[in-house]
Amino acid sequence: MANILVCDDDKDIVEAISIYLEQEGYVIFKAYDGLEAINILRSQPVDLLIIDIMMPKLDGIRATLKIREENPLPIIILSAKSEDADKILGLNVGADDYVTKPFNPLELVARVKSQLRRYTRLGAAIPVENAHIYETGGLSINDDLKEVRRYWYLDSIKDIAKRHGVSQGCIKTNLCRNRKKLYRILKREVLI
Repeated sequence: MANILVCDDDKDIVEAISIYLEQEGYVIFKAYDGLEAINILRSQPVDLLIIDIMMPKLDGIRATLKIREENPLPIIILSAKSEDADKILGLNVGADDYVTKPFNPLELVARVKSQLRRYTRLGAAIPVENAHIYETGGLSINDDLKEVRRYWYLDSIKDIAKRHGVSQGCIKTNLCRNRKKLYRILKREVLI
């Protein structure tokens, strides 16, 4: 079963979420601030992260930005901040879903299952070892699974940023001041 990291400074919430997810067969790692979450992600195999926004040391927004630099795993933000602007910010910095507190634990479990299904079956999960995978020009061809994927975004983001004088973070989060320039850059790269 999948490994899930639950990060919230409220230990009772972490325990409650852990109980529900463990009943579904998931292995749970626990963190109580953003720095601890990043350290666990670097040392343990984690398939999904549930993270709060308001935490000591490193808040959930900055932690999500940092995590996205290194890891494509699904991230669900769980927060008491329920304003639309907060939700939009959370999703724009790299979260895949946003759940507001108070929350229904069964709904959270359903969202976890949905994200994991999307990630492992349809998304960026690491391919099976010893698979016959060939990569060229931003394409990944998996002969065993008979599938072709286009990885222009992950493979060329560093090159795009360097060639066009924009930061990698700007491209990753689409939070560039000059959106027209970013759009032209990405459109030209995608349509090659």
